[in-house]
Amino acid sequence: MFKDKDPICNIGFDLEKDSNFIIVKQIQGVRGRQKEFSSLRWEKMLLQIVIDWAKQNGLKKVSVIRSVDSGWYRKADTARCERMYMKYDVTARRMGFKFDESKKVYSLPL
Repeated sequence: MFKDKDPICNIGFDLEKDSNFIIVKQIQGVRGRQKEFSSLRWEKMLLQIVIDWAKQNGLKKVSVIRSVDSGWYRKADTARCERMYMKYDVTARRMGFKFDESKKVYSLPL
């Protein structure tokens, strides 16, 4: 998402064509730009855009990694861990994703 041609937040995913699903691996705000999007539920909005795109393109499922499985998760930085948990795990659950114990991801069949 951009404001005045400058990025303020983004979502990244891999498209698993053979398996016909998307796996979201990044939900991130741009450092120093929180004021620009703090009034929005931007994590939910970006994830909904991905869900809508996946549906429009005939995909069968969207998955979201757990925060602890992100390369940016650092146990020593408790505040970061809490923010990431909210962005990944809590957002996914609030949007109806269910945790798939075997794959260790949150999944939403489409």
